[in-house]
Amino acid sequence: MSVLTARKPRLRRAAFQEVRWQAAQQGFVLSRARRLVGAVYTLTSLDGDTVLLYDLGEVRAFLNYPS
Repeated sequence: MSVLTARKPRLRRAAFQEVRWQAAQQGFVLSRARRLVGAVYTLTSLDGDTVLLYDLGEVRAFLNYPS
């Protein structure tokens, strides 16, 4: 196993934790459901509204979009 292959899951986990913290600071709960070809992310506000997103880039864009 190469060094890059061994570190990749750790980097993805760190990126997820970073975005999850950013979401929490804005009043959202971020969760991830792993699928065969990737993951589905759900972003739920404290009011109960839920948004489905398909990658962390979409989650970041949603959180950074001015309300």
